Amino acid sequence: MQKKILVLVLVICMVFNLIPAFTQVSYATTEKNIRVRVEGKSDTLYDKKITVTNEVYGWDVLKTALGEENIDSTYYEDYDAYLINQLLGEGGEYREGEFSTGWMYYAKKGNEIIQPAVGINKFEIQDIDELIFYISASDSSWNPLTAIPSIDVTNTGNQYEMTVQQSVYGIENADVDISYIGSQKTDENGKVSFEIGKGIYDVVISKGTDYPEIVRQHVTIEGEGSDIIKSTVQDLKEYYKSEGQYSFREAAALSHTGENINEIEDINQKFKINEDESAAAYAGNIIGLIAAGKDARNYDGKNYVELLAASQNAEGKFIIGQWDDYPTTIAYAIIALDMANENYNAEAAVNALISFADNGNFGSVDDTAMSIIALANHKDINGVQDVINLSIDYLKSQQLSTGGFAAWGAENPYSIATVIQALVANHINPLSEEWTKNNNTMLDALLQFKEENHFKYTSQWGTDIDSATEQAFTALADLYRGRSMYQNLKEFKITSEAEFTVTRVGSQAFNKGQEARLEVNVQNNTDTNKQVTFIVALYDNDQNKMIHYTYLTQTLGAGENENIAGGFLIPESGNFEVRGFLWDNMQDMNVLTEPVIVEVQ
Repeated sequence: MQKKILVLVLVICMVFNLIPAFTQVSYATTEKNIRVRVEGKSDTLYDKKITVTNEVYGWDVLKTALGEENIDSTYYEDYDAYLINQLLGEGGEYREGEFSTGWMYYAKKGNEIIQPAVGINKFEIQDIDELIFYISASDSSWNPLTAIPSIDVTNTGNQYEMTVQQSVYGIENADVDISYIGSQKTDENGKVSFEIGKGIYDVVISKGTDYPEIVRQHVTIEGEGSDIIKSTVQDLKEYYKSEGQYSFREAAALSHTGENINEIEDINQKFKINEDESAAAYAGNIIGLIAAGKDARNYDGKNYVELLAASQNAEGKFIIGQWDDYPTTIAYAIIALDMANENYNAEAAVNALISFADNGNFGSVDDTAMSIIALANHKDINGVQDVINLSIDYLKSQQLSTGGFAAWGAENPYSIATVIQALVANHINPLSEEWTKNNNTMLDALLQFKEENHFKYTSQWGTDIDSATEQAFTALADLYRGRSMYQNLKEFKITSEAEFTVTRVGSQAFNKGQEARLEVNVQNNTDTNKQVTFIVALYDNDQNKMIHYTYLTQTLGAGENENIAGGFLIPESGNFEVRGFLWDNMQDMNVLTEPVIVEVQ
């Protein structure tokens, strides 16, 4: 017992768990994006970029990202500080004679790792790109077991060497997972060597399962062609700023490439539900709702996840509408339910999908590519890897001399895009030499259909911009991240609207050229304390986009209500409206109530 008390005192003295006893309230003036990561004992618990404004200290950023309800802490008056017990439900532990663990943090600025000698409440976030919280371990003699690695990357042409080290010592047997290349282990000097090809590579470095011997690191390596991928994605994002509503594919691609609140909130507002009664429509709605940060289990009274899972028949197929008995319907259903982490009969669904394959061909290039995107998450099921291998051989046999693919006898952006996504989902670089024909890559073939900031395809049936751009964007989003959007987008938790009530204080309209101050009364209808964030946004109705916002974060006691306000100066000319949103926090952006909308005269 005495040793446990000593452990706690030493933890406090080391200040790696200290945070202040106050709530920071922030108003938006300037924006900065900071990635926040929470690394648990064996898994990454949280890893997203958030938009911060006037947050000054790391504690402010942590609360904005996670929400106070996900931070379990104990206040120690003598230190005027809190001890973090848990983040997102995970905390440290003590094993007598073995080790003890607890939460620590560090920051990154570019490739530089900063280990502050102050508590998180005193660490200023200025110029910081990333803030990482992790479970640190020390042995029974207080010797550190957790190494924060520094990463050194050097290259000669396409040959790269990465060194993972603590101080001057290399870390042996660290896991280095590289897009398209796979997992490798560092040698006794902490080094790993690999050769890249064209495109953008995402590298994840980690070690340890019981508790991490090193903390996960993320590095991006850009090979030949990276600039055109990045610039094309930016062109497409500009194109979609003027679009009225988003399909599920567009929402997913925008979310996969999104960087800040403006982009993510835009998806939240513009995603359009498919009202069709079919398994294909339900699957698309699930994917789109997840990308838009909405609740696929409770949207307009419908639980799309439950309805789709319940439609699975004895054969493993998902049948709701008359056209659902098709391989891509099963494929999208598998993808959607995997994204929602739903418990369904995956093996039956996979076997039903495989039943459509003839020597790896699911009926066409597009159907085959879509099918092996779904199968990529289920290679542990008997026979799946063999089918994927046959399908890849089939796709390779169909590739044209231009590097592209055809359907209905003509090369088109749809087929090219789907094959790109299929290969990325299966950790194959679509821009590799293996998939290059006459020096033409799939990216070269796809870009032949690009005009200005969108894509266009003209056939005997007419000219198409919408679908061509949508499909191309999905492929470019995967190339941009070096990972499949269908494997990386995660379901958001949406709080029930009944938990909060928002009522506007006052009823007057706002006027151009004057300050708009939107005040609301927020009622917490629950029996627990809740953190809420109230955002006041100015929308340009002609361009259908948000052009300015402020926000306020505070905690409401159980059953309490409080007035919250935010405002800004409205321009003298234009067509505007002011919208007020209540979210849980600025990172998860879970919508708590319907928005308050005020006319601008």
